[in-house]
Amino acid sequence: MVYYSMPLDEEAKKLCVISLPWGLYPCEVLPQGVKPATDIFQQQMNALFHDMNNVDTMILGYTTFEAHLSDVIEVLKRSAAGMQVNAEKCKWFMHSAMHLGFVITRNGIQPQLEKIQGVINLKRPTTLKEVCHFFGMINFYRDLYPKHAEMLAPLTGLCRQKTKFHWTPEHEAAVKNI
Repeated sequence: MVYYSMPLDEEAKKLCVISLPWGLYPCEVLPQGVKPATDIFQQQMNALFHDMNNVDTMILGYTTFEAHLSDVIEVLKRSAAGMQVNAEKCKWFMHSAMHLGFVITRNGIQPQLEKIQGVINLKRPTTLKEVCHFFGMINFYRDLYPKHAEMLAPLTGLCRQKTKFHWTPEHEAAVKNI
């Protein structure tokens, strides 16, 4: 709960007050649910880590152990100045990491196998609605496939109005390519 590690200044304490039947209680730290909380947190992250490369949600990735170790030490030093690090949530010196449905490795970003299992096991679409369902399933990972629009062009053609649904080997090939 990173918000609870961010103290409020005196002006902000006057604005963030919890009202209970027996009194008003000003917040000492940034509470969750306050509209600008995410922006305030991001400002602090940017202020602490603005000059570091490859920092995103505190995922540090490098090709050499020495470079990675150097940045881990730097992040811990800077965090001590303005944030708490929850060691139980940290994973150190991993070869791959799962994050937001992706597997991040030194070879790049790939979809998480568990997440795409439904697409792999999907039966061939037999209706326009099922083609639209297929598009919905693969849309999340579209950026991982170069020229995905070209690969899906045969299926996109099925979605045009006044087009009769007729499955061809070209459509089957498009599904298999994805």
